[in-house]
Amino acid sequence: MAGLNIKEELAFYGAYHSNFENQVIHIIFVPMLLWSAFVIISIALHRNLSFLAWLAYAIFYFFLDPVVGSAASAFYFVLWYTADMLVTLQRRKAGAKAVPVLPKGTALLIALLAQVVGWSAQGRRFLNLLECLF
Repeated sequence: MAGLNIKEELAFYGAYHSNFENQVIHIIFVPMLLWSAFVIISIALHRNLSFLAWLAYAIFYFFLDPVVGSAASAFYFVLWYTADMLVTLQRRKAGAKAVPVLPKGTALLIALLAQVVGWSAQGRRFLNLLECLF
């Protein structure tokens, strides 16, 4: 990991994503995709695996730069935590009859919709549509 350099990585990223529309898409929709991936991993595989995915992100960004990596890790932790809370809420049962708080499949449906929206937004048509609306 000694070859990683946050300044070089950000310079490459900046050159590749110098378009303002691309930057907006990445700031909004890439975290949405990661959040929904945490939900899908928790449901389809195992809850602990989504935590390990967060931990891998945290370690990677920390090794790129301890200060920026710590901030990124905190942000990604919030994404993981809220994804985990959605999955937990779906699994929780309440009341005397132990009725699920959320209907089965709700968390997965939300995550899949977030994936569709996130990947759809990667195309320029999404922002062009927003420009037409506003």
